[in-house]
Amino acid sequence: SAIGIATNAIAVTANEDGGYALQADGVLQPSVGFVPNSNFVAITGGGAHLLALSSDGSLLARGRNYYGQTDVPVTATNALALAAGGDHNLALRSDGSLIAWGANFSGQIDAPLVASNVVAISDGGAHNLALSRQAGLPLVGLQLARSAMLGQSVWLVANPKSAGVAQYQWQLNGRNLI
Repeated sequence: SAIGIATNAIAVTANEDGGYALQADGVLQPSVGFVPNSNFVAITGGGAHLLALSSDGSLLARGRNYYGQTDVPVTATNALALAAGGDHNLALRSDGSLIAWGANFSGQIDAPLVASNVVAISDGGAHNLALSRQAGLPLVGLQLARSAMLGQSVWLVANPKSAGVAQYQWQLNGRNLI
């Protein structure tokens, strides 16, 4: 579907079915079955589905639902951010915790319970990324699903070198990769 004319757009996304724009007034163009004027604040496109975050922290999903990716769990409340992968989704709650749903071919919806103080999220085709504020570290990025090729957990760790400077290191099961 074509975006058409979207005035005052604050965000755009795309999936297999087309492009979408979120206007400053919270309206999604095209609406693709969402309730008009739902006060959306963020949108993201997955493989063949679309997620929208309302100003009240609720999530709405539309599109193809082969693996439950548009069945938003009732526990997905108080969301601050959302991310859509190929056939799965990830939501960041206001308490810094995560919830994931949809396809789980590579463990991508097995968000670890130890993930806390998360401040940003992103999805790939079959994996998730998160940035977390941990004690003593400015940000720690972790791949929240096992790599399909490695079958292991891969982390991007940020270690403070001096004020405002961090050194980044990829680790596999706690061992430096590079």
